[in-house]
Amino acid sequence: METLIDWLLAAGSWTLRNSLESVVLIGLIAAIHFLWRSRISPRFRATLWIIAGIRLLLPIAPESGFSVFNFAPELANPGTEATVFVMEQSGGSSPMPEVVELATLAEPSTWNWPVAMTGLWLLGALSILGFAVFRQIATARWVHRLPEASHPRLHHLLQTSAREAGVKRIPRLVESSRISGIAVFGGLWPSHVILPSRFAERYSETEIHGIFLHELAHVRRGDLLWNWLTLGIEAIHWFNPLVWWAGRQFLAERELVCDRFVLSRLPTNHHLDYGQALLKTLEFGSRSMAPNPAMAPFLSRKSEIKHRLHMIKKSHSISPLIQTLAAVVAITACAMTFTSALADDERKSAEGEGRRSAEGERQSPRDGERAGPRDGGERVPARGGDLQITVLKDGVMLAGEKIPLVNLRGELAKSNASSAVITAEPNVPFQNVATVMNSLKSSGIGDVRIATSQSESRAMRGDGDGAPRTGPRDGEGAPRTGPRDGEGAP
Repeated sequence: METLIDWLLAAGSWTLRNSLESVVLIGLIAAIHFLWRSRISPRFRATLWIIAGIRLLLPIAPESGFSVFNFAPELANPGTEATVFVMEQSGGSSPMPEVVELATLAEPSTWNWPVAMTGLWLLGALSILGFAVFRQIATARWVHRLPEASHPRLHHLLQTSAREAGVKRIPRLVESSRISGIAVFGGLWPSHVILPSRFAERYSETEIHGIFLHELAHVRRGDLLWNWLTLGIEAIHWFNPLVWWAGRQFLAERELVCDRFVLSRLPTNHHLDYGQALLKTLEFGSRSMAPNPAMAPFLSRKSEIKHRLHMIKKSHSISPLIQTLAAVVAITACAMTFTSALADDERKSAEGEGRRSAEGERQSPRDGERAGPRDGGERVPARGGDLQITVLKDGVMLAGEKIPLVNLRGELAKSNASSAVITAEPNVPFQNVATVMNSLKSSGIGDVRIATSQSESRAMRGDGDGAPRTGPRDGEGAPRTGPRDGEGAP
């Protein structure tokens, strides 16, 4: 059970990080659409939204100095960072970092917020997917009971359109009096074309030809599978409204891609007839079907009719130069957003070198001064039998081996240690440290201590700036000249 919770916590952290980082790419793609929508092809625009979907599912973003997140590294690590849990080698003879007892750390709350928020996220995602599957099953039962289209002209036009579209597996043609829209329906692959009653009477043969070509373009492209993939991404990132907006933009561009496919198959003098079919569907569409990932309708939303009619009227307004420029911008955006910020120590290595050099000179032992901790100091060295665990952004280091967080409990079960010391890299999310602590507790290791840097520990104790002291500490007397207790006079 604990392993499952650890895995869900890691999945929730990954989802939140990906969702926040992808906002930048979605914004850049939206800017490209705003500037050059009418000058680049619908297929190119749809591809840009597919790239955004890939970024939302990206499991690992490699570190790069070219990443846009170097300007805001906190985006890559949302939430409270365990900056206090940072290991630094102290300047002295002690080989171990300073440690503090776990009991001295104040717990922010008894409520486990990471687990609660992860549970809420999982509940929302499963609810969205479960509702979609339920609707698909209910719609499938209804569709399979529908009668086949009775007009022989419709079957002939569907077969002719399938040959022109290059579709070999022709869906079944059915009619319903409950709807007034047209749509292709199926599971992952289309199995039915649903028509309203009196469809053959309302539309001309040329208009029906264009409608069938549009629906078969959905079949040819496998758009029902794309529907489910889009819904899956939206369900994972249901808390991010920009992801839902990007999904709607992708589906709208897909309709334009199918329209362009239809126009490439129809004679030029039939283009206006196809536009008339769109207007008729809008007029008769008061009883359209509810949105369903198992359907690809001829007209999804009234708001998209304007763009579709404009594309039909000016289908040759694409500029190769503008499209090339947009491609360069898109490639640059991908290079900047498909990577993550450099680690804190790499990003600040240059300034850190100078700082460490200055601190090394300041903390080096002076003449006559003993190296290492003074007598009576407050440093608590790690014991030799302690289990050493270093928390990373994507796992832990245990016994010199990197392992995922989800496998930590299993590795701890093989250990006979009764105590442990935890350290962490810079900018590690606090939930990673909390997960390690919970794993240790559930494995029976109750003596857990956390390593901190020497400078941070001194700052918390109020020992000043950490510079070496040459005089006696508070409470220390002057150097003794007489005999110690228990010693006789000479």
